[in-house]
Amino acid sequence: MSVRVVLVGAGRWGRNIARVLSSIDEADFCGVVDIKFDAAKELASLHKVKPFARLDEALSVCKPEAGIVAVTPSSLSLVARDLVREGVHVFVEKPVALSTRDAEALKEASKEAGVLVVPGFIMRFNPVIMWIKKHINFGKLAEAFFYRLSRRPPRLKSIPITFDLAIHDIDIALWFFGKLEPLQATLIKTPLDEGFYTTFRASNVIVNISVSGFSPVKYRLVRLVGEDYLLEANTDTLEINQMFLGGSNTKFKVEGEEPLKAEIRTFLARIDGSSTGYEWVQPSLDDAIKALRVIEVSLAIAKKIVIS
Repeated sequence: MSVRVVLVGAGRWGRNIARVLSSIDEADFCGVVDIKFDAAKELASLHKVKPFARLDEALSVCKPEAGIVAVTPSSLSLVARDLVREGVHVFVEKPVALSTRDAEALKEASKEAGVLVVPGFIMRFNPVIMWIKKHINFGKLAEAFFYRLSRRPPRLKSIPITFDLAIHDIDIALWFFGKLEPLQATLIKTPLDEGFYTTFRASNVIVNISVSGFSPVKYRLVRLVGEDYLLEANTDTLEINQMFLGGSNTKFKVEGEEPLKAEIRTFLARIDGSSTGYEWVQPSLDDAIKALRVIEVSLAIAKKIVIS
């Protein structure tokens, strides 16, 4: 049984979502909404659905059961709340909101309306991240490192790197360790972009997150230091290299479903009461609120450096 879906946002990420919606049995893809109507028309034409410039028009014509929100970060929670008030289940892309206050308001609205609201934290569905979650005893680690380096395109540089990129790794670290206590943070701004570097305590484990928009090469790595091993996991190539005390090592690749497809299928399956087997992975609004709170506390203690 498929769920009738409308997509709000016809930008770069919206185009990816539209591709997935058109390819999965769980979705009855009805329409695309964007205030830039030409963008909505182009994307809708590609997937043979209806274009709309206004959300209320899409709601009236499509009568969707679910909405997927992929607009600019400052508008995410506002659009999500508009859908919730109409009794529509919502998948809202990260960071969900730019403050815990707005995310909590969305949570309250979803409770009142009795609808499901799911944040789009795609990295949880990365096959390497799921493998780590299943197989690693996080309490036995000494240190954990998360690296997310890339050169952001100009259109994304107006979004603080904390909400654009760092929130991915903060959510993963919270999923792995349960709680993060910020110890130190540095936010560096240069003419090129931003860098955000944080150290947390998770019980007896030191967790380091390094995110920047400076690297010309995309680099995504998780490094875990255990009692007798060092594990490196590349979330792009899906390769894991586990090096053991004594010199031996194990290398392998983790296969799995495309993360975007897995998370959207799981959201839609939860609406119609079926299962994809990924329900244990999908985050809640409470998880998004926790990640936003960690960002807020980290920024409050951060040393801020501007290089002109």
